[in-house]
Amino acid sequence: MYFDMLCLAAVSREMEQRILGGRVQAVVLPDALALGLEIYAARFRHYLLLSAESSHPRVHFLSEKPRRGTDVPSPMLLRLRRCLDGARLLGIHQPPWERVLHMEFQRGDDAYRLIAEIMGRHSNLILTDDAGTILECVKRIGRDQNRYRTVLPNHPYVPPPSQEKRPVTEWDERQLADALAQAEGLPVERALVGLIRGLSPLAAREALGRAGTSDPATLLSRVRDLFAPLETGDWEPSVGISGEAAVAYAPYALTHLPDHRRVASTSEAIETYLSSAHTVDSYAAARAAVEEALKEAEGTLRRRRASLERGLKTEQETQALLEKGQVLLAHLPEIARNTREVTLPGLSGESIQIALDPRLSPVENAQRYFKSYQKSQAALKDAPPRMEALAAEEAYLAQLRADLTLAESRPEIDEVMAALADGGYVRARKPRPHAKPARPLTLRSPNGLLVAVGKNSQQNEEITFKIAAPDDVWLHVRGYPGAHVVIRSGGRPVPEPTLRFAAQTAAFYSAARGEAAVQVDWTHCKHVRRLPGGKPGMVRYSHETSVMVEPAAPDK
Repeated sequence: MYFDMLCLAAVSREMEQRILGGRVQAVVLPDALALGLEIYAARFRHYLLLSAESSHPRVHFLSEKPRRGTDVPSPMLLRLRRCLDGARLLGIHQPPWERVLHMEFQRGDDAYRLIAEIMGRHSNLILTDDAGTILECVKRIGRDQNRYRTVLPNHPYVPPPSQEKRPVTEWDERQLADALAQAEGLPVERALVGLIRGLSPLAAREALGRAGTSDPATLLSRVRDLFAPLETGDWEPSVGISGEAAVAYAPYALTHLPDHRRVASTSEAIETYLSSAHTVDSYAAARAAVEEALKEAEGTLRRRRASLERGLKTEQETQALLEKGQVLLAHLPEIARNTREVTLPGLSGESIQIALDPRLSPVENAQRYFKSYQKSQAALKDAPPRMEALAAEEAYLAQLRADLTLAESRPEIDEVMAALADGGYVRARKPRPHAKPARPLTLRSPNGLLVAVGKNSQQNEEITFKIAAPDDVWLHVRGYPGAHVVIRSGGRPVPEPTLRFAAQTAAFYSAARGEAAVQVDWTHCKHVRRLPGGKPGMVRYSHETSVMVEPAAPDK
């Protein structure tokens, strides 16, 4: 995702210059998760899009009027029209270092705030009144989905939690050098993203490219250069170019890419990128049905994890239960019946407070603590394997989500639904008549070697464990779900052009397709093993070597 905190800051500055003080003339919902506003300001109509779409959430101006989406008015659309039609935009505010934008409107005597939270799959568009009460939102988040905050009408708006990272203004060269040393083993750009608040992977790669070195002092200086326009407003919006297509955008010059072009505004950069990336999905309806099933399965796993975490106590809390039972037994004569709480000397000599059930005798209360201790101890012992199994299921669903995103045909979409059914996440459905299973993609490398590409979990399983020979070369993007790619080398040395071709193909057929540069691991197939108890296509591997490449679609 390229729309980061810096992009939001640049677009926010554009909004202040173009529409602050303007009047809302129309509100439309281009789709269920996007909002289009027509705002008249300085004798011009301006079209603003706010999107909470998980794959590319964003805020930017449009060169054309946004099209109306569904004809059925949603609660969000009805509320927006009631509150914002004819309203004046009186304030635009971005909390420091956050991907959150507040737009303050006045309509008669009533004040409203439209909040865009641009945070990947957690993105949302929320309308509140002047007291901070939520009136409506495009994504309703209940307590069962997020324990930190509820996003529902008639609930108070609670800002999303801040990242536990320090902004660039709080770092000096020595501190950064120490932190990077502790992150040894991570690529430098990933380490920077994990340390500096508001720094996205694309911005980290740009800073590293400008620095030309991993020296902490130089790196910190280049990162500061990227954040400097927050104060000066001197943005340099650009798009990265590959061939004739825009492959990235940013509010700064993308000098680390082989080719980039300056544009007039960050909004124009975003539109240029989207026009290059836009394709019509002929299978939208089939894809939507599988998407809904995936969301339901992911919600089930979230609830299972929350339930498991609620039942866990720390080792210290568990030992405290044992101590309370032991202390109660040691002081039975001192405890009166029908008592709700006692304070007694603990095993360390310090006094501890012990809650009692007045309906039980002192002995029964002690036994209750011993039973709680035994139950908690058993849960602690049982938790790691259950957590591990749950994490494996979550990883498998992440792979299936990538499979759905990358599916290019109806059979490939149907195979994702079939995999959900095989995993017990949805009820099995009858296959479509005459439907042929999708086959792995086969390509020829620049050196003429055969390259097999698994575009979903079943195909990954097939090419890795049925097609590939032990000495063939196996590739996969590190840290992202996606394709297994096999070079049918037969143990021969693989030429560098073929290795790069296969790595770029693996990056393209992965959840990291939208990144400007991706780390791809490669090893021999004999070092790839099925994950014990894992679902199809889930593996672990060793003896790997890594290469950084730009995702590229292969010529089929």
